[in-house]
Amino acid sequence: MPTKKTAKPIPKKVAKAVAKPTVKKATIQKAKEPQIVSNPLWNIWDNGKEYKIRLSVPGLTKENINVQTDGNTVTISCKNEKTTEKKGKNYLVQEYRYDAWSKSTRLPEKIDTDSIKVSYKNGVLKLTLEKKPQ
Repeated sequence: MPTKKTAKPIPKKVAKAVAKPTVKKATIQKAKEPQIVSNPLWNIWDNGKEYKIRLSVPGLTKENINVQTDGNTVTISCKNEKTTEKKGKNYLVQEYRYDAWSKSTRLPEKIDTDSIKVSYKNGVLKLTLEKKPQ
């Protein structure tokens, strides 16, 4: 006598459709001018006889940067104001930007204010502050 199969068929696993993530290509526009840093980070180190300070501040001019010292406190600040105007057929666009920041630190020893060296080239501000003889 033939045997009858009474087992239920095993259901096939159905793969759930998972939405593929959409990847959009980023459109990067080339900047016509360097972007101004509104609160730059700085590096300060002591090489024994002097302190050195470096800030990356692209998009500024020497006229925008102010360096002040008082005893062993150094303050670096910037004010930059810029207006551009673009004219088209029936429209006028004016863009106005004002950036200002100030950074200050107290160094462990007093500095000789007569021997401060400041340079600004390729967006990097460099200060060399000689220590005052004790």
